[in-house]
Amino acid sequence: MSNFRCMAVSVLLGMAVTAAQAASADRVETEIVRGQRAAALSQERIDGLDDATRKALQEYRGALLRAEQLRLYKQQLEQQVQTQQARLADIEAALGRVEESRAAMVPLLVRMTDALAEFVAADQPFNREARDKRVADLRTMLADPEVGLAEQYRAVYSAWEAEAQAGRMLKAERVNLPGAPRSQLVDLLQVGRLALYAISLDATEAWQWSAESQRFVSLPATSLPALKQALRVAQEQASPALLNLPGDFSVVRSVPAGGER
Repeated sequence: MSNFRCMAVSVLLGMAVTAAQAASADRVETEIVRGQRAAALSQERIDGLDDATRKALQEYRGALLRAEQLRLYKQQLEQQVQTQQARLADIEAALGRVEESRAAMVPLLVRMTDALAEFVAADQPFNREARDKRVADLRTMLADPEVGLAEQYRAVYSAWEAEAQAGRMLKAERVNLPGAPRSQLVDLLQVGRLALYAISLDATEAWQWSAESQRFVSLPATSLPALKQALRVAQEQASPALLNLPGDFSVVRSVPAGGER
């Protein structure tokens, strides 16, 4: 009986120890789980703090970049303003020079126009109406304050250039014989500025402009064949050729009407 009790006590003690160990293991496991949860929550907070830190760092870097861009832009604007101010100063100086140039140039253009008018009046009387009108238009333009100096200069230069071009033409036009006492249609034959001839429409009479006497003088009938041939070339009815023409020269090479060859 005594042995039986001892065994029972031992069993009970063993069961108690086992139960105590099991309870202790449960508590340890609970603490471990609780610790793991706390660690996970701490990590989440750390991760949240890392995200916020990274976001704040990105915003800070973006702010620095924008500030640098604004600084460079401001620097560029300052350089542009300085350049524009320098250009404005140059323009103001140029305007002052333009006024000085205008004061000197306008009288020169007037003198050039006067010289052109004198030249046309003393020159051979070809295309006289258009040339006189060109001079009159120049005078009107020079008297107009709304017309710029550059435009006035171009007009005067173009007028002189047109006169120069006229000296390199073989040209024919039908007009009343200049200086004739009565109206008489003739074919006016211009050989540059070397000679100016007039041929009657029936090709029975011919004249040559005399610079000395400032009038047309009669030519002999023997000059008519050469003049008629030159007239055909000027009217583009014949091919260019060497022409024997009356005057102070013996041979004139013909050129096509309206230009030089």
